[in-house]
Amino acid sequence: MDKITCEITKLPSKLCVHGHTYAQLVMSLEGQLHIKTNTEEYYINNQYLGFLPPNCIHAYKGDKINKFLVVNIPEHMIKKEDAKKIIGGNKFIIDERWKAIETLLIHELKDGVSPKSLNYLFFYIYDLIYKDIKPKSINYIKDNFAADINVKTLADIEHYNVNYYTEWFRKKMGSSPLEYIQNIRIEKAKELLVNTNYTILEVAQQVGYSHNSSFSRIFKSMEKISPATYRKLYRELAK
Repeated sequence: MDKITCEITKLPSKLCVHGHTYAQLVMSLEGQLHIKTNTEEYYINNQYLGFLPPNCIHAYKGDKINKFLVVNIPEHMIKKEDAKKIIGGNKFIIDERWKAIETLLIHELKDGVSPKSLNYLFFYIYDLIYKDIKPKSINYIKDNFAADINVKTLADIEHYNVNYYTEWFRKKMGSSPLEYIQNIRIEKAKELLVNTNYTILEVAQQVGYSHNSSFSRIFKSMEKISPATYRKLYRELAK
């Protein structure tokens, strides 16, 4: 495949497994599609679209009644450094930007697909796919910041050894993994202190600290005031 193509198609309702050298963007117009790769498993429906990178072996199965908008993207149109960011495919929430793209693609198909128009649309699609994507370990931290997270778990997610991961993380995020986790916890704690009536201990436990003392020590080192003082100050400001 040497150029981007677009089509509306029905996909099999029996389980199929295959791979292809080109990437694929899949949006549901009717029904649902189950996708499973070596690292991901998700559904493409009216809430999520799917992206499969080049050379990604995947299993898929559609509803008995289905219709999908499929964009096929040649491998050479994806930068090598970006290809490494999504190995096993990914799903994206369908927001207003994606809805607009869907509408434009359908219009293209109705009026006769223009390769030039498709290329222009592709550059916008490309930015949506790759610009805001976060490494899986970062998403894991955001989803599990209150849990006991160790660096080895994070390194394993990215398939790195611990030393390399720590160096990689610092270059990418500007801090160590521990500092990043602490920042997320304290930001959430600040929100809880101002907007809830949880005790200081309850706030500490909500964000991943078992003891009031350790939470207060870290909070004060980062904010230069105690959690209780922070709550009092910002509640007074809100009046």
